[in-house]
Amino acid sequence: MKMNIVPSPRYLIVMLVVCVARLSAQSTKPFIIGEITEITSKVLGEKRVLNIYLPEGYKADDTTKYPVIYLLDGSA
Repeated sequence: MKMNIVPSPRYLIVMLVVCVARLSAQSTKPFIIGEITEITSKVLGEKRVLNIYLPEGYKADDTTKYPVIYLLDGSA
């Protein structure tokens, strides 16, 4: 015996509303990964922008050593 089960349009609308409500209910936190600073280059005679990205939990007075990556002339 073969049964054709076709969801009603009302069911589809309810499911769509539930899915959208779940997506909008997710909490978000700001995406802050570093700081931007400027230095003046005497050689180039212009200001240069530095993007400094620090690991989560980094403290200036901490003695923990972290690997360093220098990304020149561009950003990731």
